[in-house]
Amino acid sequence: MNITYIIGNGFDLCLGLNTRYSDFYDYYQNQPSPSEEVKQLKANINRNKENWVDLELALGEYTSNFKDSNSATKVMEDLCDHLTEYLKLQSLLIPQSNEKLKEEMLRCLANPYEFFLPADKEQIRSYYSNRLPAHGKITILSLNYTPSIERILDYKDNQPISIDSNDSWLGYGAEVHRILHPHHTLDDTILVGLNDESQIANQTLLGDETFKENFIKPECNKMLSSGIETQCSDVIIHSDLFVVFGSSLGATDKQWWQKIAYQMVNSNSQLLLFIYGHNIQRTGRRLGEQKRTVVNNFVSHLEGYTDTQIEDIKRKTLVSFNSGIFDQLKAYSTYLGLEHGTIKFNYANNNGTYPIGHGNRTFTTKWSKASDTYIHAYNDASDIHSIAMAPNVSDLEQIPILTLDYSSRTRTPTIGDAVVWRNIHGYYAVTKVISIKDDSRSSGVDEIEIEYLILDTPNGLK
Repeated sequence: MNITYIIGNGFDLCLGLNTRYSDFYDYYQNQPSPSEEVKQLKANINRNKENWVDLELALGEYTSNFKDSNSATKVMEDLCDHLTEYLKLQSLLIPQSNEKLKEEMLRCLANPYEFFLPADKEQIRSYYSNRLPAHGKITILSLNYTPSIERILDYKDNQPISIDSNDSWLGYGAEVHRILHPHHTLDDTILVGLNDESQIANQTLLGDETFKENFIKPECNKMLSSGIETQCSDVIIHSDLFVVFGSSLGATDKQWWQKIAYQMVNSNSQLLLFIYGHNIQRTGRRLGEQKRTVVNNFVSHLEGYTDTQIEDIKRKTLVSFNSGIFDQLKAYSTYLGLEHGTIKFNYANNNGTYPIGHGNRTFTTKWSKASDTYIHAYNDASDIHSIAMAPNVSDLEQIPILTLDYSSRTRTPTIGDAVVWRNIHGYYAVTKVISIKDDSRSSGVDEIEIEYLILDTPNGLK
């Protein structure tokens, strides 16, 4: 029995990562703009944030603003480069694998039926009860660029992970066979774009092959020659059960919904949809209406099917709202204890402020010009309680942060020194100065590079 999971961004959100497009836009606005076209894109996003809820669809509409393929491609390259950088920072917050976390993840993967209402649960069980017992093979198609699933399962070197028969509703053994990324990963060229040419507003650009390779995902996959699309398609056509979690079932992934529907029509496979929403009730008088809305959204992306086939697809599709299937993962999550990275930014922008971290571990650092060897740091931001300085730092983890002097509003570190920031929630961040550029001293730009470390526990290392 082949079970295929299609996992979207909702999974990373479930883990506590800030991976919504709106989170990325806040980051992107603070990055240098290498061209006027990039500046215009950022301005458009800032003015019309409600139109940019779905980055990919919005990009398709925004192509009407490009004068030629070259400018469009340069914008896409800049956008994808910074999206990759941002998601790499978020990936630092993915919990590390441990026994309980891994067990819970495997339990959820092996028992999706448990998270449906009783009648639906029984329908799923009875649907497969007459199938000959066989080993359950689970394949995960992650639409995300992040390595969240791999890290939680400690999945390495494409080695299958076994699930004991006692932990599976199938009644016999199962395994997580493969994890595939049809949109690629952060270690590769990530695929951002549209499903097909019909989603491109500026049709005049479609005569340029480079444009299509950058803006249409199947064309990009073809150009990269990775073979991932073929691998994913092969998984789908051999699937007995599809489980979709954390996806909005959007139009930019239409090719995958089309392939799933084809398998459903030509076999006895079913589709389980896990849907989350603040305004959705798991039970109640509008439950049927809510389910029909979701299923109708899914079939709206399908082309070339008869009315009878569409009804067959609908009959084989079950929906579960706000089920809590992966909710316990956070309870079993452990972290390295630190968020760590290296960043460059223009300290002349945004009144010298640059935020790092997220949630209660947010630090709005503030800087101003001193020279090309020194820089001023301030505790002026509303989320900063106090700052201190540690000279000539080699190891950020070894700074005695609790013994430093936090009495002054400003500090002036040089290259190799570190500023320690305490925020209003009691957390600490360390920023070591790697390099300083001063536009008044032939550098052409005001830029600082820092290595940063955010401590995971309040009041420093324990």
